[in-house]
Amino acid sequence: MMNRFAEMAALASLSLALISCSSGGPAPVAKGSPEFYWQAARETFNGGDAQKASDHLKSLLKGKNEFTTRAQAWQAIVLAGMAAGQLEMAETFETGNKVNKSNPTPFRKKMSDYRTLANQTVLAFAEAYGAFVKDSTGDKVTVELPFPPGTSGKPAELDKLASGILLADADIEALARRVQARNVILTVADAVGATGDAAKAKELLRLGTMEVPKTQFMLAMAKALNKQADLYGKRKLDQPDKAKFLLAQAQQALAAVPEGKEKKEVAEDLKKKTKI
Repeated sequence: MMNRFAEMAALASLSLALISCSSGGPAPVAKGSPEFYWQAARETFNGGDAQKASDHLKSLLKGKNEFTTRAQAWQAIVLAGMAAGQLEMAETFETGNKVNKSNPTPFRKKMSDYRTLANQTVLAFAEAYGAFVKDSTGDKVTVELPFPPGTSGKPAELDKLASGILLADADIEALARRVQARNVILTVADAVGATGDAAKAKELLRLGTMEVPKTQFMLAMAKALNKQADLYGKRKLDQPDKAKFLLAQAQQALAAVPEGKEKKEVAEDLKKKTKI
């Protein structure tokens, strides 16, 4: 699902930076340096390749540097959004599998594939969130990223799949990219306090960076962790230890959030799940 065009554009941009000193420009960005990975993450994320941006952030976060705190918050956001997209694809194929009685096998296979992919991303997100919590200080979180391309609207093809209409593989891959982009946008909106309002989130991030109350950021993380725990339920991957771990992380995140409607809704859902 990697956007090769975005990756090539990022590398081209970095190459120009590396040779800029020869024409009297700014000092070059050393390949493999924190600056290199930070710039590469920005270029690929801006180009719509969340996975590649996450890979660059992972490389950047192998050691402590001037970008660490901003990269940790960004990594948590992007992985949460990617996982949400993969889970939405899996759930859609699950619904289509139940509807298409004559040919359920392709739906069941895709459902399994996206759950496997989501499992990998959810675990990466849990790790990223844990690192953020460990290192985060103060009552503000810096969200610094280019607003991702795409739309927050639900693609019509999801309803087709859910109704039991199977799409061609190429169309499914294209849909998965749009669904992932959509969920990354919605997660960014959650993180900056503009839940469900992509236009507002884009305006808030018009300068490419903003300070967000930590309580708002933690609410977004709690919502993501709570939703992701569903993947490990008895009717899905049936891995209760992972579900328990994610729910505990969600409760921890929610504990830092002041009382309000959204907190109450998440807390009530968590209460139901932890009783099972």
